[in-house]
Amino acid sequence: MPDSPPVGIKLLSVLWAAIGAGGLLQGVFFLSVGPASRTELLLIAGGLGLSIGYIVIAYGLWKVKRWAWPAGMALAVLTVGTIFIQDQIGLVGVLVPLLILAYLATKRDVYARQPGAA
Repeated sequence: MPDSPPVGIKLLSVLWAAIGAGGLLQGVFFLSVGPASRTELLLIAGGLGLSIGYIVIAYGLWKVKRWAWPAGMALAVLTVGTIFIQDQIGLVGVLVPLLILAYLATKRDVYARQPGAA
């Protein structure tokens, strides 16, 4: 496997790390504002978990870890799915995650096992 990812993967990693960090800050803010219902706590916990996922996968993509490619594909699909669930369907909102998904699909070979590698 290459030591350094392509530039596009680096940009995606920075973007996803920033999204993850923003989500963590947002979750902490919502928890600090005051009492929340059980449903709100579940939504905040889900958002915090997704934010951690963004950060972990960004790290794996940057470090060219084998597990990062399928995890990144799953996260991109999940992102598209959440856009439809939240009814935030807009051209940019759908197009950007779909472009990320298509781009990641073209980079599978970067994260594939090398012949003879364990």
